[in-house]
Amino acid sequence: MRRARTVVAARALLSDPVMEHEMATIESSASFGDKRVAGGFWRRVVPLDTGCWEWVGGHCGPGYGAFYPCDGVHRQQLAHRWAYEHLVGPTGRRFVLHRCDRPSCVNPAHLFLGNHASNSHDMAKKGRARNQWTSTFCRLGHALTEDNLLRPNRFTRRCRKCVEIGAPKAWKPKD
Repeated sequence: MRRARTVVAARALLSDPVMEHEMATIESSASFGDKRVAGGFWRRVVPLDTGCWEWVGGHCGPGYGAFYPCDGVHRQQLAHRWAYEHLVGPTGRRFVLHRCDRPSCVNPAHLFLGNHASNSHDMAKKGRARNQWTSTFCRLGHALTEDNLLRPNRFTRRCRKCVEIGAPKAWKPKD
């Protein structure tokens, strides 16, 4: 039942006809609890109703799952990259991007390969790219109008309301 929901959700997310071959590979090779992947990996994964396989183990950076696999190489691995490589195939030097836009998801049906340019395009398309010169709202959601802007120098724009409440410059609200 879980596998069927995962495939249906993956097909709904898949809109690129170029990825049809990749989707066929994912359908035939990936299922939750796949025996080709070490048991320690699956103890840290929880399937969600959305079709995502949520990584509940350790995290690094902005929410990406990370762990030390027992494969003879004592090096921290990103969980979504490791899952893709073991359930779909090698990634080489390419990026592993998320269709579901959830960094902790390790479901290979929600992952696809790309390069730096496609990663940047995907980020901008999903509204995660922040450019301080084109943003109309600050990170806390205040409108960046002329009366709410502080310009300490010609290179910086700050939200007056955020400065008044003492919000850190790099603070981001949790989802």
